[in-house]
Amino acid sequence: ATVVFLLPSDGASGSFPGSQNMVTVQTNQNGEAVARGLRPNNVAGDFAIRVTASYQGSTATAVINQTNA
Repeated sequence: ATVVFLLPSDGASGSFPGSQNMVTVQTNQNGEAVARGLRPNNVAGDFAIRVTASYQGSTATAVINQTNA
């Protein structure tokens, strides 16, 4: 499956390598997806990482709640 991780563009958030707020990865043989290199920004507070997985025309979404301290 193709999995997209999307961070908020402002406020409490972070970035992926290359200062990007989005990263696209493929699942491994176990169906797991890992977004490596997330660096939190310096804004304290809660934020949501939006995740979208697509496979053979089907799409699923999820939200991962995080907090920058």
